[in-house]
Amino acid sequence: MSSFHISFIRAILLSGLLAFVVSCKESYEPPALANNNSFLVVEGSINIDSVTTIHLSRSTRLKDTSKVVPEQNAVMVLEDETNRLYPFSTQKAGVYSLPPAGLTPGKKYRLRIKTGSSGEYLSDSGQIRPHHDRP
Repeated sequence: MSSFHISFIRAILLSGLLAFVVSCKESYEPPALANNNSFLVVEGSINIDSVTTIHLSRSTRLKDTSKVVPEQNAVMVLEDETNRLYPFSTQKAGVYSLPPAGLTPGKKYRLRIKTGSSGEYLSDSGQIRPHHDRP
């Protein structure tokens, strides 16, 4: 066989292989990219002797380009073990604060959040410790 025929056969085989590889691919989108979940994200910590600032936002899909979706119009209170309430105030979209409220170290507190869109959230109760006692 001449070199022309060998080159021609190689070209046909490579074309066929390329067509096979390209035609057999399916687009795959992992569930983590496709899910449209909107989980409440709570960021912050309770401070005994200074202002407590909590940031509330919503999770977005991994492929979305928006960085932070603030949770607006939430009502947030800190509750102690005797059901005393310490209300937070809204500072700006998704930012809530509680001025120093005379919280007692060792006493149990929990956070209650009511959102306009998806209901009410209640944290577990936990003891508040001064900063120097935190890990």
